[in-house]
Amino acid sequence: MYSYDARVRYSEVDGRDRLKIVSLVNMLQDCATFHSEDTGFGLEWLMERRHGWFVTSYQILIDDLPAMGTEVVVATFPHVVKGMIGERYYTLCDKATGHMYVRAKSIWVYMDVAAGKPSRIPEGMAEAYGTDELPT
Repeated sequence: MYSYDARVRYSEVDGRDRLKIVSLVNMLQDCATFHSEDTGFGLEWLMERRHGWFVTSYQILIDDLPAMGTEVVVATFPHVVKGMIGERYYTLCDKATGHMYVRAKSIWVYMDVAAGKPSRIPEGMAEAYGTDELPT
């Protein structure tokens, strides 16, 4: 599992004072990106090799959305990293109470950008990410 703390900003809420869906997706993507950076397989490493991870789908289950100013924890749980595919789970929880606002699943493909086609995940990457189950 990898997580980071955040606070819902005014620029991220809608007219009901709740986190916008686009802001939620940005938080999930940021969590995956921060995780990659911390494993050593971040943006600079990928760009040097002209490779990248591309999200192909999200399945997002929303119980509620946090209001402006709420402190939250965004977490990701790499579930499968194999061949050219990565599968990640996510949660968005209230930092103070642990209330789970959102659960999500995403599918990613590892691409050779120069060749314009999927590529096998490099040796050591799957181990660096690790694998976890989504908490219930």
